[in-house]
Amino acid sequence: MDVDDVFGAGGAAAGGFGTGGSGSDADRPFGAPSVGSGLMQAGPPWTWLAIEWALAVVGLAVAVLGSRVLGLALAGWLLSGPLAILAASTFTVRDTQARTRPFYGERDLARYLHIGGLVVAAAGIVVASLGIAGWAGRI
Repeated sequence: MDVDDVFGAGGAAAGGFGTGGSGSDADRPFGAPSVGSGLMQAGPPWTWLAIEWALAVVGLAVAVLGSRVLGLALAGWLLSGPLAILAASTFTVRDTQARTRPFYGERDLARYLHIGGLVVAAAGIVVASLGIAGWAGRI
C-alpha cells in the first residue's frame, strides 16, 4: 500500500487528508490567521490632509486676488470655508478610524499640518468675508 492511498486522493503531497493543499484555511485550526497576514501599520490619511491644504490655499489666494470682485470673494469663502472644513473633518474622522487599528504610527507632522491647514482656511475665510463686506458697503 502506498502512502498516497492511506491519506486519500491528493495525499500528503497536497497538504494532507485532502485539505486542499498547504497554506489553505483548512490547515489552520479555528480559522486562525497565519503569521503576518493583514497586519499593517495604519497612519494618518495623508490624502485628506493634502485636500484640506489645497482647498485652504486656493481659497485664500482667490480671496486675496479677488477681494474687490463679489464672485471671487464668494468663491474664496466657499473654498476656504465649507469645503476646506469638510476636508479637515473628513481627515479627523479617518484619522480616528485609523487610530483604532492595532498598529497606528502617529506622526506629529500630520497633527501640525492639520492645525496649519485650519489656520490657513480661517485666514481665507476672514479675507473673503472682508471682501464681501467691502462689496456690501459700496452698494
